[in-house]
Amino acid sequence: MSATHESTIKPHDSKLLDEYLQFLEIHRGLAKGTISIRAYHVAKYLAALDIRRTPEGVEGISVGRTHDYVIKTASSMRRGSLKSLVSSLRSFLRFAYIKGYTERSLVNAVPIIHTYKLDSIPRVIPWEYIQKLLAAPRRDTHSGRRDYAILQLLATYGVRMGRVTKLKIEDIDWDQHLIRFPSQKRGNNLCFPLLRPSLFHRA
Repeated sequence: MSATHESTIKPHDSKLLDEYLQFLEIHRGLAKGTISIRAYHVAKYLAALDIRRTPEGVEGISVGRTHDYVIKTASSMRRGSLKSLVSSLRSFLRFAYIKGYTERSLVNAVPIIHTYKLDSIPRVIPWEYIQKLLAAPRRDTHSGRRDYAILQLLATYGVRMGRVTKLKIEDIDWDQHLIRFPSQKRGNNLCFPLLRPSLFHRA
């Protein structure tokens, strides 16, 4: 949990939230990190619906309002945060029913939102995937060696494909041990130390 999240939920201004967090710690025995995540999501939920531990406030915990809140909030969330939101609200609504704050369990008011492992573009490619890519070209053919060289350049220097396709033999300074990648769209040339063959990533 980031410092921003912690500053958002501390100190708590909801006795209902405090009671829920004590329940998690004493009766559920959850770790502090998990409780902090639960607190963050439930605090935002209680504040958005203006729910307090009063007869009028608890009435705000309804199927419709809870469902609408989750759908609206989830639209801007990543996969990991979305799972935390759903589990946190389900946990809280289960607690509210156990304590008698709701006449019936409203756990199912939290919609099941399917998430997929590859539903977004990864920031980095795992090394095991790069190894598979490097092993794919047939290096006993001219085109295979070309493709392998392109993949090696991409994996080693982290440049864009457009710079690699513009690369010429003159862009390699063998005496200075440098490799220069041509600019794209009026950008600057990129210059890197030319790695020895033994330092290149191997498939």
